[in-house]
Amino acid sequence: MKPENELRPGEAELVKHFENRPEFNQLRTEAMTEIDARRKTKEGVDDILNELKKEIGALPEIKKEAKTHHEPLPSLINTLSLAVELAIHENIKKGLNLILSTRDPFMIDQFHDLLAGHFFQTLVNNNKIRLIG
Repeated sequence: MKPENELRPGEAELVKHFENRPEFNQLRTEAMTEIDARRKTKEGVDDILNELKKEIGALPEIKKEAKTHHEPLPSLINTLSLAVELAIHENIKKGLNLILSTRDPFMIDQFHDLLAGHFFQTLVNNNKIRLIG
């Protein structure tokens, strides 16, 4: 069986033909720039999610509630951190829809508690909610 990256007969010549054409240099450069940008964006999102997981996991009330409701802490933290990330960086409705899709009243309550308490000022700072008065 051939490795995935091995070229089929004729493909090497075709690739060589396009590599030697100067008009494709700009396209190749743009494609690589796009790939690098996507990689950095994904790494940035991963970093944000990891930070949220740490921050949420460190909250004593989350640990206490997870134990009370017999929820596995890593699963709870993963779902909540993803929903909070959506609420902060996209919009609150996207985060809420993710949480509502779990159909878990405990998860919904924890999401509300996190947004109304721990992440309230972050939501204000990111213009997701506005203070009146």
